[in-house]
Amino acid sequence: MPHIVDRTQDLAALIATVTIDTAHITDLGFSPCGAAAFAAGGARLDADARTAYCDRSGEHVSKRVIIASGGIDRHAQPATFQADVTVPRLTCVITLDPALGQARHNDSLARLPKVHLITMGDGDLAPPARAIVPDGSKLAARIPGVICTNVTPGWHVNVLGLWSPASPAMLIAAGEDPIRDDPEGSDRQVGHDCIIGDIATELDL
Repeated sequence: MPHIVDRTQDLAALIATVTIDTAHITDLGFSPCGAAAFAAGGARLDADARTAYCDRSGEHVSKRVIIASGGIDRHAQPATFQADVTVPRLTCVITLDPALGQARHNDSLARLPKVHLITMGDGDLAPPARAIVPDGSKLAARIPGVICTNVTPGWHVNVLGLWSPASPAMLIAAGEDPIRDDPEGSDRQVGHDCIIGDIATELDL
């Protein structure tokens, strides 16, 4: 949560400082930064809903590398978790596979400006926290007037950069998990082109 608060504060300061077209201000974010984009748009987090989700998901959540390696207690939420960090004057929120979809106050979702939700993959490749899968957060259905795009075949990490032949060895040498398996039939460059085209169309670029 601290990164969400920091990011929204940085965005608010930027909007207040820089001369921009205030009739068209969009916040774009992927995964945790997608969660921050929702927060900037006015969607507040619900600590009880987050804890309940973690309990239902059990080891599926607690053993994820990002959580387990950080020694995170999935029942402990920071004091700022439910803070209202709305950034005034946002006119659009574009999120790619946003995190924490299952932990949003339904009432606050109605406060959001225009929302374009881009999700990656479907079926077994869509984790339970995702917006569109049957056992997911149902986030898309809870946001009034949301525009949805699904990129498939693909999955969450396909949003990340293209791989060079040396990439896996470099990550392993650094002690990181070389998450690089792409679904059969998928092509990261094609997925990137789809995402970029979708965002460009939304923003009339």
